[in-house]
Order: sequence, then structure tokens, then C-alpha cells
Amino acid sequence: MPVERITSAQNPFIKKIVRLRDADERRKESLTIVEGLREISMAFKNKVLFKRVYFCREQLSKEQAKDILDPLIQSGVEALETDPKVFEKIAFGNRSEGILAVCQPSVKTFKDLSLRPKSLCVVLEGVEKPGNLGAILRTCDAAGVEALFICDPKTDVFNPNVIRASLGAVFS
Repeated sequence: MPVERITSAQNPFIKKIVRLRDADERRKESLTIVEGLREISMAFKNKVLFKRVYFCREQLSKEQAKDILDPLIQSGVEALETDPKVFEKIAFGNRSEGILAVCQPSVKTFKDLSLRPKSLCVVLEGVEKPGNLGAILRTCDAAGVEALFICDPKTDVFNPNVIRASLGAVFS
């Protein structure tokens, strides 16, 4: 399947990604931005629904493309190549690894869970900073926590900073 190349920041796909930086837009569209090799890999491993993946060939090594980009394309995810200037426009933050995806994450409710007896669960209330929530998610993942309940959320769980700070653990 041929890969389309985007060279203009005025492209409608690029404009949509920029709008997804806003929490209200993410909620309205039920989409989020996932950026970074590890984060995208974790999302893919946990069967998150990918809408599109964007990459900058100049920033992504052949090895990384083989390990991350190729499996996404083979699974049917639409891939769009950007030039470095366009990728700089859509990159969230200053740690660009040359790959970014737009995904439709799923939020599980209590009814969706089937916990084992004596499962380790964590309950959070009122976490405000995305980086703190991401660090807690990463710690829970490392500690084998089966469920994290967020009461009275003060931040968007799928804020790109939460995803980045959790290193993708938000998807597990």
C-alpha cells in the first residue's frame, strides 16, 4: 500500500492533530495523540484502535520503522509520511522520535472488569497533574496492579502528557 506524503501544515489531517491537543476536542472526537516508540508499541500491544500513524523518515531509523511502523501498516493502519517541518508542528513536546499516532482509546468501567480474588487495585482521587497520573500508572503497571480506579478526575486520562509519563502503561 503506497504511503501518502504530507508536506503542508495546512493539510486537514495535520490541522486535526493540532486540534486534538485540546482536551475538549479529544473528548468530543473520542481520540487521542500517542507519540513515541514505546508508547505506540504499548498501545498496539494492548489492541488500542489506531486511526492513523504519522512518521518522519528523517527522524525514524530503519530498525525502528521495521519494529514499529511496519507491523502497524501490516495490520491495516493508514500511515502518512510527513516532512520534518510538518512533523515538528504535530509533535507534542520536545522529545520527538519521528512517529505519532491518532488512536481511539477505550475506557473500562467497573462492569467491564473481571478481577481475580485478592486482586491488587489502586484508587486515586483528584490527581491534577498529567505527569503525576502518568507516573502512578507506570508504577501500577510495574507493581502488577490489576485495576486503577480514578475518582473525581481533575485531568484527562488520555492527555498526551499522561501517555508520555506513563510510557504507554495507560493502555495496559
